[in-house]
Amino acid sequence: MRKKNSLRIIYFNDAALTWLRNLMPQLKESTTSKYMNILNHYLIPAFGGKRIDRITYAEVYSFSMNLQCK
Repeated sequence: MRKKNSLRIIYFNDAALTWLRNLMPQLKESTTSKYMNILNHYLIPAFGGKRIDRITYAEVYSFSMNLQCK
């Protein structure tokens, strides 16, 4: 059993880029480019510096509502 203070802090930008790097071998180049564009222009500016465990439902909901208004 892990102690609570031994958990690793993970930031959104690190998790997102690791996710994409791991997925890239299975994707077409154009899809990778689209995903990177979405990350760089929308998701990382909004959540990049936040810890994964600190991103709330309300923040994600507000983010999605703001996208719909654009």
